[in-house]
Amino acid sequence: MSAFNGKVTAGPATVMARSKHNLVSCPECTSGDVAVRQPRGVYDFLMELCGSYRFRCRNCQYKFRGNPVRFKDLFYAKCPGCLNQELSDARPDLVQTGTMMALRAALGANKHHCEHCGAVFASFRPVRGRSARSSTMVTRDARFNSEPPEIQPMTLPQPVLQAWGWVLDPPRLVVRLRIRIKPRRKTGDAPGLAERSSPGSSPSLLD
Repeated sequence: MSAFNGKVTAGPATVMARSKHNLVSCPECTSGDVAVRQPRGVYDFLMELCGSYRFRCRNCQYKFRGNPVRFKDLFYAKCPGCLNQELSDARPDLVQTGTMMALRAALGANKHHCEHCGAVFASFRPVRGRSARSSTMVTRDARFNSEPPEIQPMTLPQPVLQAWGWVLDPPRLVVRLRIRIKPRRKTGDAPGLAERSSPGSSPSLLD
């Protein structure tokens, strides 16, 4: 038993009429025109993780809570509008632009299209009926069975090739050094002998 909107509703067997689209019927007027209400807080978010959702009947405006999703289907992606799990990949022309959609897609979420209500959304959970392992095996088999791609020769710009040629065969640089050789001074010569014997010098005291 569950209570919501001041009324007591029955369990999931009476609340929802399970179909191939996982639609929910209103327990008050038995109408199938039921909308899923968005969670308003942490409690509603945790209840949705456990499979309990908030609904509102568009016919009689009756609000109730139910758990139409089976436990084994909680780990698969489902439409946020009608909880349908028969999803297909969203085409580029159907993708809606939005902040949350763009944020989830940037973080790696897959974009899906609901076949029942036409909603387009992004989810990190896998789609029911699709196996990531089988798709990986098929991709791997197709990769190994396909012909190897033709290897194209790598081409580099001319400045890079010229610089690489200089590294392998450096140019020879000829450096001419001008060396001035000074004559060595004899040991017996006095330091001032050359100056005294030079022409134009002052007369020596010996003379």
